[in-house]
Amino acid sequence: MSNCYLPSELLLNIFGFLEYEDLYTLTQTSTHFSHLSLISYFAQRKVFITPDGRVDLPDAPKTMEMLPFLRKARFIKSINRLSCGIVQPHRLFLEHISDLAVILRHTRSVEKFTLDFYVSGEPWSISMVKQINAGNALFNALNELFTLATRVCRSVMVRNGTALRAVLKEAEKGGSRKGVSSWSLTRLFVSDKSPKRTSNSIPDSLSPPVFPAAPVKGPLRVLEINSILLLSSPFIGWTIRSLNANDITDLIFGTIEHREIDWNTLLSQLHVPTLKCITFRGHTPFNALINFASRHRVITTMTLNDIDMEGWFRHTALISAHESFNKLVRAFKNIKKLACCPRGLVLLLSNFFSINNDTSHVDLFPNLQSISVLWSVGIGQQLKMSVVEAILAPIAEKLKAYENVSFVVTYRTDVGACIRLPSNLVPDDGEPRSRPTIDTETDIPNITTRPPTSATLYTGITSTSDKPSSSLFTIFNEIKIELTSRADRGGIPDLVKNLAESFTKIKYVRIDTRLRTGRAPEENKAWKLYLCHHALKHFGHLNVFFVDGTRTKVVGQEG
Repeated sequence: MSNCYLPSELLLNIFGFLEYEDLYTLTQTSTHFSHLSLISYFAQRKVFITPDGRVDLPDAPKTMEMLPFLRKARFIKSINRLSCGIVQPHRLFLEHISDLAVILRHTRSVEKFTLDFYVSGEPWSISMVKQINAGNALFNALNELFTLATRVCRSVMVRNGTALRAVLKEAEKGGSRKGVSSWSLTRLFVSDKSPKRTSNSIPDSLSPPVFPAAPVKGPLRVLEINSILLLSSPFIGWTIRSLNANDITDLIFGTIEHREIDWNTLLSQLHVPTLKCITFRGHTPFNALINFASRHRVITTMTLNDIDMEGWFRHTALISAHESFNKLVRAFKNIKKLACCPRGLVLLLSNFFSINNDTSHVDLFPNLQSISVLWSVGIGQQLKMSVVEAILAPIAEKLKAYENVSFVVTYRTDVGACIRLPSNLVPDDGEPRSRPTIDTETDIPNITTRPPTSATLYTGITSTSDKPSSSLFTIFNEIKIELTSRADRGGIPDLVKNLAESFTKIKYVRIDTRLRTGRAPEENKAWKLYLCHHALKHFGHLNVFFVDGTRTKVVGQEG
């Protein structure tokens, strides 16, 4: 029977009783059946399409299940959030990357594109290796995907990928795994026309990119790098070219493996005149950051965590004290919003970097308006406010001068929020010394050859009392709680109660679950309601709630 005798409404009703496999079969028949079967499929999966062809796909597992249908849905014109999680090793690994490239090719715009590389835990088989190695298949697929993302996406976030990079590096060396014979992926990252490396070549982490020479310019404004893959050869070429060619306003470095990255060389190659915000959620290379910020004086927002000061002192030992201090002044002159771990904040706002009495009164942040104190809480740990108070005590008076002072708690498994000082700056009493005096004749070789891991963690002042003893926390007017994908729900009540007992003047509470990428939306919604309930229960003077960036006015706190 020809489908022209049945109205579309009746066909959609019939298609609503079909399984997903049958609907996919219908997409391979006529154009009319394909269109109607796709509409029926999206309705069954509760993915709503606006009249102008816009969809929202925030659930990564759900998006991966829908990939075969999404690549055929040409009526999708724009995507609000596109979250994807590619599992490797997997027999459809390359096919999933190709499907994502097709979706981006036929989409006009994507507001936020999130790409995760998940690990299945299974070993790479010989057939998988041959598949991704044939004709540089994996490199070409990722090259096309990243290039298309630059052309249509406004925000790009790449997560994980460490395991994939480790497997590829091992494969390039011709290593062998248990049960798998020796194999090599040398052709994977080597183009037939690429020149051979010489002894004078730059390190592997910054090897010449094999991407097309012409940079890709698009609507890209935010790039969040949570994967070592984008900072390794050959994909670092795409990263540098994309940052330099586009009008990037926000650059975010996540918690990635930093020891294999030459930060000085990387940041020196970046020239982003439109950059307004730079964030280091994990390791912060202080010396490379200062050099970068002194060249990009339009930066107004800065987030620092796990600050590594050793490279800075190694560099300042080779130049004059006034030159290093002036570089700090240039880097921080236009900063209006600063988020930092407590001990790093004490160093930046105190006279730690002063070289004499003439510079002790110089304010490194003359335009600073807002300060956020970052603190990470691991699972099973308690937030001791007495320790926070003891650390922030030296700058308590300075904190009162700023318009907005907030306390940000990241509830996670791995604990950060520390600062790394050279061992010669951490005496027995715990107080950091002033600027180090280094003999250039004897001490420089020892410092230069010492690996970064030898830097000690500066723990500062500690206290055995759990209750704060002063009114320091009355300065704060805002609390932000960030939840990661591994946060423990059972610890939320005690955490919120502890915060409410110390911060008595809080007017605004921000709850952010956007770091829980990959979790089911229903689970994240339950987390939000759970947190809102306990925040309303314990904070007595709230005016406004912010849940994942959405503002909600508090009109009552009962019930």
